Amino acid sequence: MTLPNFLRPLVLAAFLTSLGLAQTQTAPQDQKAPRPKVILKAPKNQEAPKNQDTPSTPPQSAPEQRDQQKDQPKDNSASGVASPSAQKLGVTNAATTDRAQSYYHFGLAHMYEELAAMSGRSEYANRAIEEYRQAIQNDPGSDYLNAGIAELYFKTGRIRDAVMEAQEVIKRDPSNLEARKLLGRIYLRSLGDPQGGTQSQEMLNLAIQQFTEIVKLEPTNADNHLLLGRLYILNKDLLKAEEEFKAARTVDPTSEGAVTNLAYLYNEEGD
Repeated sequence: MTLPNFLRPLVLAAFLTSLGLAQTQTAPQDQKAPRPKVILKAPKNQEAPKNQDTPSTPPQSAPEQRDQQKDQPKDNSASGVASPSAQKLGVTNAATTDRAQSYYHFGLAHMYEELAAMSGRSEYANRAIEEYRQAIQNDPGSDYLNAGIAELYFKTGRIRDAVMEAQEVIKRDPSNLEARKLLGRIYLRSLGDPQGGTQSQEMLNLAIQQFTEIVKLEPTNADNHLLLGRLYILNKDLLKAEEEFKAARTVDPTSEGAVTNLAYLYNEEGD
């Protein structure tokens, strides 16, 4: 079928027009079409994620913060309790320590203690005690310092103060060997009290108690076994005395004291 001649220009114009529109709507293959922007919106039934920098709760007022602090439990692990001897000096918190000042005063105390021993002058001993107190005040939890002042009390004849200090150290640290030895020496010295009677028996029991613990803490010391054995002899407990003398000989086979005391004990028993 052929078109009439008068329609051919119209059909050709329409064809060219449609061809031009198709080219403008179709992108060339060697060029990329621009990507459409995508906007993400949270669903209506879900909350949008929160910014991490934004606090989840509104800031509290000052009264609310104080009330919340009252409700929270207090942590007392960092605040230690001062030793009884330090509390006598007005120190109630063992956590407030100044080791440098404590070491300084301990050095002075040791110097005055040496001067007192060489000269025999009581003022040096008193200065040493004062310096020990200053050292303890700056380091209330130091059992070493408390044992040191207890030893000094013993040397200067202040037996009651020495006993109290040593007992306080042992109460805090039952394994403190120096404090137990000091108490043991004090009780041994008290056995020579001419009054005798019930007080001497009490001192004997206390001495046995201390040296029993000393032997447990220092079992390889033959002298401790010998001394405890002699205390058992005074207490008329010969079986336990024999055990201690044999233990001393086991620790030190060359110990003349162990052999001598065993010979004395067997003579008393009639063996």
